[in-house]
Amino acid sequence: MNEMISCRWKYGVIALFCSASVGFALYMQHIGLVSPCPLCIFQRVGFMTCGTLAFLACIFPMRSRVWFWPSTVGISALCGAGVSIRHIQIQQSLATAKPLSCGADLGYMLQVESIPSVFSDVLAGHGDCTVIDWQLGFVTLPMIALAGFVLVLVTAFSNRLDL
Repeated sequence: MNEMISCRWKYGVIALFCSASVGFALYMQHIGLVSPCPLCIFQRVGFMTCGTLAFLACIFPMRSRVWFWPSTVGISALCGAGVSIRHIQIQQSLATAKPLSCGADLGYMLQVESIPSVFSDVLAGHGDCTVIDWQLGFVTLPMIALAGFVLVLVTAFSNRLDL
């Protein structure tokens, strides 16, 4: 029983953290006037997925399947971390070049193209993804998102790893 309460707290904290991360991104977009690129949107989707799964884990803890919730939250955190790593890579390698036009926005791309095509186009990177609109010292927003995804991953598996 005590372990179940501990898991609920853990997943509740993950859900709150992910909600706060998306809230911070929306604050930066609407108040800080930092325009998100498609990779930023995918990172938000990653946090929303992790947060939703963590919220479900908080509501429906599973004693018999102890690996189910850490695995599902962990896989979504790894996917989000992968997008963050790709975004950092694009910013680092293309930041010295002249930024290209981003072209169509994500909503239009989803209407016109198939979903696999949109994913490959977005992950290929656009000039808009190379622009660093905000940073804290040398730390950019995708770096902060990567740290957040790693934190979610470690927290999700913390009981399984006996940390």
